[in-house]
Amino acid sequence: MKAIVLRGKGTSEVEERPVPEIGPDEMLVRVRVCGVCTAESPGWREGVARANGVLGHEPVGDVEKVGANVKGFSPGDRVTGFCLGSFAEYVVVNPAFFAKVPDGLDDIEAFGEPMSCMYSAAGKTPVALGDAVAVVGCGFMGLGMIQLLRLKGAGRVLAVANRSDSLANARNFGADVSWRPEEVEPRYRTGTGWDFLGKGLPAVVEAAGSQSALTLAADMTAMGGTLVVVGFHQEPRTIGMDMWNKKAITVVNAHERNKVLQADYMARMMELVKQGRFRAREMVTHAFRPDGLDRAFAALHEKPDGFIKAYVDFR
Repeated sequence: MKAIVLRGKGTSEVEERPVPEIGPDEMLVRVRVCGVCTAESPGWREGVARANGVLGHEPVGDVEKVGANVKGFSPGDRVTGFCLGSFAEYVVVNPAFFAKVPDGLDDIEAFGEPMSCMYSAAGKTPVALGDAVAVVGCGFMGLGMIQLLRLKGAGRVLAVANRSDSLANARNFGADVSWRPEEVEPRYRTGTGWDFLGKGLPAVVEAAGSQSALTLAADMTAMGGTLVVVGFHQEPRTIGMDMWNKKAITVVNAHERNKVLQADYMARMMELVKQGRFRAREMVTHAFRPDGLDRAFAALHEKPDGFIKAYVDFR
């Protein structure tokens, strides 16, 4: 089988490896496509992967074999889930971390792992019918959050991003207003003093994973409001604890680490996609062959025109 193996910093190569064997509690999945995630960018840059030199954890594929103890899955099922080392033609997976893909969905509509993270984060965002909410960062995760917060009943969604195409995407996916950071109206920024009464929003989602986005999202959170951290921060951050204390805000780490729970969320998200209530296909924009993984990660950083999310195609 083909596996994309890291050879050094920012350098990968397709290597032939034997198809792995499975145990009684495992499944063998033939990967059709695998999403490229920002969370693995540091590993690619440093040439480090936790799964025997292979990155990737967002596979969509077909069940090839099932172990003797596996229930609920059969060879031929199309599935999506979480598995490290999924930039390969075949992966051995834990069935508890996977869900079936409904008929009628395209493979690129079924990246269950990141969509389950959106589902979890939306559930942890306190938005009632008619509430206003802000989303800071309008990449793949932010655009997904805009859609789900609309489904929860948000009356007004304010989006903040740096790139002009991200601002346009935010409006396309349901935001009422989209601003660059410097364009955020003063009434939505509380500042660092004591004059924050009546300013800010009751719930603000940070979905960029950067220091500047986290700082702005906290600034936009009203007194007694909730800051929901969806962005994946892999470096130390500086927070304005004095402001957080003054405003008595609640900070929610929205990352879901229970992979069994995520499998349920994947199934729920697949149903929303199937019903046409979540526009997944439009958020996956750039395809690469296995020998193009380095270009995929480069695109993730450089953000060419129209870029939202990349994937590797093994089909």
